[in-house]
Amino acid sequence: MYKPMKGSPVVHIATGRIGVASADLGNSWLVSFRDKSLLHPENIAIPTEELDSVILPEIKGSEIKEVVRGNLDIRELTANFLVIGEISKRSKYKLKAADLLSGIKTLLVAFELEKVADYCLFVCSLLYEILPPPEFDDRFEEREVIEYSVGLLNQIFVKILENPLLVNIEEAIHFFEYIEKDLKDYIDEGIIPDMVYASFLGKTDADEACLEGDAYMEKFKFALEYLCAKDDPQAIKTRGYCYYTGNKMYKQDFYKSRDAFLKYYSMTGSATAANTLGYIYYYGRCNGGKPQYDEAFKYFSIGHAAGLFESTYKLADMFAKGYYIVQNGRIAMELYWSVYNECFEQIRRENYDSKFADVALRMGNCYMHGIGVEEDYETGYAYYLQAKFAIEKRMQELDYYGDDVVYKSVRSALTEARRKYKKHDTKVVFGGPQWVLWLGMGERNCTIRLAPFPDGSIMIEGKMLSNSKDKDGLPPKIMVVIPPADYCALKNKIMVKTAPGSTYEIFGEPEKMVFNNVTYNDAEGVSTFWLDGIPVGRITTKYYEISAPLPAETEGHKGKKHRFVSVVFDGSKRKYDYLCTDKSVKPGDKVIVSGYDGDTIVTVTDVFDRYEDELPMPIKKYKKAKKI
Repeated sequence: MYKPMKGSPVVHIATGRIGVASADLGNSWLVSFRDKSLLHPENIAIPTEELDSVILPEIKGSEIKEVVRGNLDIRELTANFLVIGEISKRSKYKLKAADLLSGIKTLLVAFELEKVADYCLFVCSLLYEILPPPEFDDRFEEREVIEYSVGLLNQIFVKILENPLLVNIEEAIHFFEYIEKDLKDYIDEGIIPDMVYASFLGKTDADEACLEGDAYMEKFKFALEYLCAKDDPQAIKTRGYCYYTGNKMYKQDFYKSRDAFLKYYSMTGSATAANTLGYIYYYGRCNGGKPQYDEAFKYFSIGHAAGLFESTYKLADMFAKGYYIVQNGRIAMELYWSVYNECFEQIRRENYDSKFADVALRMGNCYMHGIGVEEDYETGYAYYLQAKFAIEKRMQELDYYGDDVVYKSVRSALTEARRKYKKHDTKVVFGGPQWVLWLGMGERNCTIRLAPFPDGSIMIEGKMLSNSKDKDGLPPKIMVVIPPADYCALKNKIMVKTAPGSTYEIFGEPEKMVFNNVTYNDAEGVSTFWLDGIPVGRITTKYYEISAPLPAETEGHKGKKHRFVSVVFDGSKRKYDYLCTDKSVKPGDKVIVSGYDGDTIVTVTDVFDRYEDELPMPIKKYKKAKKI
């Protein structure tokens, strides 16, 4: 007796219907039939003895062409339309715009959702098998027009698939008429729709386009220039960023970048454009390096009003330093704090695509220099450690313009701060239960487990509990910062130890307390834990302490020590770091490195050594530089 395999074509002997064996039910198989509808296959359980193997019939390219043109129903093509990929392998047919136009016209004559869905499924599934070969130059021709048109068909298919009852027939017909017009204009007059260019640009960003090879890059640039000439806002914005950072397509030109963003802002009122303009004016990039703080204040204010973190902390910088406006450290701190709080929530969820490093650095500056707050070297140092942790994580996962500058600024701030904050220890000691704030107490319930030691000290394991606000069902991480130990990390729990001779009481589950508030009697050293106003336990101790690993400065660095060189490519001001094993290389020497243009000769601007535990990225991610 024939034994089907999952996914194999089978024939139902009694009816001659051909389907796919989709699930073994023991003495029978669930068979999926698509001969009546591609969109909604029939799934029928059939005894195994009533099934037999089948060989799919040959399908000619001319038959596929007739289906595309709308002259042949898909179910007439083959009664056992099962695997679209199998059909395409048996054909040398290449899709033509004229064939697609004919099929669209045929569907418009009698617009039926079932046939429309079948047609869209067929063409969309086969698209990349039957498309003409790509052109390796900057021209946009038939292939791109077809690809864009079929992309629109796919949008219709998805809507029908989700719920055909919700599809507005008149809107769907209008959509098809729109595709029909674009195809007809191309076939009759060679007109390529603007959206074809926009669709191509939407596939990748400019930096990625530069890495796709010269042919792709030139095509990207052609489309970008074409749409910019037609005052397309998105294209103007994209080219503006190209000029801002510089890449293989466009050399860095702040004047052109400024003009692009001024135009884009006037067209859209975009807050991101205002933010970029703020940076251009703040650093005097179009004024010989002399800042234009009046313009910077104007545009950063717009970005801040729209909720852009970058604009907010740059506006705060101006208040902190008294640029253009009267210096006001208090306002600066309020602005920094608003950004910090928002970004802190992101970092606790291990979302490193945030501005946490940037604002933590600024918070550290305020405490180190008494801007808007009393000088507090330990608190300032703690913020610097947070900034270091965040920028290293961001650089490991992302590649943002300017992150190397932020990284160097953080390291420089830490180096300078160590001259003022000289305390080195493996732990931090709390007189009271201040450590519960690390658990986010107040915003959610927390839990602690207690384990007594023979000397009367107690080891406390603290955790956050999840709540309805946690979309992933898990509580956020706990940021543990221990300045004297140079330690900052995200943890699932914290371990706190009490002083020897401590005592505790729990008014519920043994060795465990769930709480959302703590009160402290300083005179008696008693911490009382509460849950919704009801006491759940207390701990009596002289102090609490949290320990951390020894800092790198006292226990030695981890990993090998490597030599690096910094270089700058022509047309860019951004520095790039490369591994360099040649110890004779010094600033001013020429080296060969890999960049946008392949192997490139560049000048070394800096030489430095780093241990692996000091690097923002894994050592294997660094490319090498060779001395000429």
